[in-house]
Amino acid sequence: MKKILISTVLVSAITILSLGCAAFQSHKKINLAPFAENAVSIVSEVEYGLSQARAIHVRPFIGGPATIEYQEQWNIMGRFLRGIVGYSIQV
Repeated sequence: MKKILISTVLVSAITILSLGCAAFQSHKKINLAPFAENAVSIVSEVEYGLSQARAIHVRPFIGGPATIEYQEQWNIMGRFLRGIVGYSIQV
């Protein structure tokens, strides 16, 4: 009786180990297309909203030191946003 129990446990353990992790993984793929589309949409809206052509109320102030600093910061942020879009498209 003891030998049958040990044999059953060993066969069960070998069977479970031979299956590997594939038996416990999901076979469904996640659709990331909406993530990429929304990232592109958000970045395009942000860039459209911050263009100089649309800066009607602040046109008299364009060209000062504050706007130069803002432009430098926006250039850095623009690179980050383009990186986010690139990442979302590659995913």
